[in-house]
Amino acid sequence: MRNLLLLSFLIVAFAGCNQSTQKTSSKDAADAIYFGGDIITMEGESAAYSEAVAVKNGKIIFAGKKSEAEKLKGDSSKMNDLKGKTMLPGFIDPHIHASIAASVLPVEIVSAMEWNTPRGKSVVVKDHDAFINRLKELDKSYEDPQKVLLAWGYFKPYHGSISRDELNSISTTRPIIVWQRSCHEFYLNDAALKHFNITEADFNKMPGYSDYKQDMYLKPVCLWLQNLYLITYPIRRSSAKDLK
Repeated sequence: MRNLLLLSFLIVAFAGCNQSTQKTSSKDAADAIYFGGDIITMEGESAAYSEAVAVKNGKIIFAGKKSEAEKLKGDSSKMNDLKGKTMLPGFIDPHIHASIAASVLPVEIVSAMEWNTPRGKSVVVKDHDAFINRLKELDKSYEDPQKVLLAWGYFKPYHGSISRDELNSISTTRPIIVWQRSCHEFYLNDAALKHFNITEADFNKMPGYSDYKQDMYLKPVCLWLQNLYLITYPIRRSSAKDLK
């Protein structure tokens, strides 16, 4: 009886040992396993974290405990230690500028969509009059009459056309810059032109857009492309400091 118990114990131990060393067949094994960082699956309304993600043939086949993911490890599986980096499995975006968030969130957001910002939720404005009225509200809320008002979110399909005259009607002393939603266009009032020392000659120096360079300055639109992003850096930087 004693020998029988010992034999049974050895059989169970051997079977367990054999199971622990058994490898996943190459057919079922993952091509790559990622672990060691903040892996956010984006499932549900709140952040959902996984210890590991397994990928095979370009598809995610598992997300969960690292110990479970390791069961999918084969001889050719590549183990990728994220070393504390963040991974968002399944998140695909063909055109993203992550740094724009650091530029946009500190400034005033006047948009047709609600945004969660360091100041709280933005006021939604979905037509031309609401857009102009929101700029007027922001202008009045600034104690310093010389402080530059830089507002991002203008989108013509919602807000219609805007002009330099309209921005001048809000203030002839405060520099006002409306930053188009795509981040490629800026609309300025006269005070903003003076503040940044922008002249008609500066518009003529802009590369491209030769067919309507003059129109951008001489007509009451005053549209500036691209380059003002660099010029407005001190404003965006100052706004970010104010949020601390």
